[in-house]
Amino acid sequence: MTPNEAMDVAMKMMDVNNETVVQEDFERFNLIRKQMLVDWLKVNPGSSLAGITVETAEQRVPSGVSIVGVSHDNDITPKPPQDFVIAEEDILLVIGEYDSIEAFENACKVGQ
Repeated sequence: MTPNEAMDVAMKMMDVNNETVVQEDFERFNLIRKQMLVDWLKVNPGSSLAGITVETAEQRVPSGVSIVGVSHDNDITPKPPQDFVIAEEDILLVIGEYDSIEAFENACKVGQ
């Protein structure tokens, strides 16, 4: 799955464009779901991800993780731009392969 495909799946899941998922897309999502994980991860205080851009954060972990949304101060930013700066306490919506998500989750913890 390309980063753009991952973004499209996540945007549909978040219903950003208020689109109803058609049967074909739903079946494709079920296939992807068996190989991919979508999760909300909190950036803990002291995390190495705090204060860096989305682009830099995505480069620090194994390939296969895309940040497709950020919840910051009760506002959700879908499809954050690459220069969006991640802050402590932000909650990131990520999609990716299971092992890559686990590595990214570890980066969200203190001192990682």
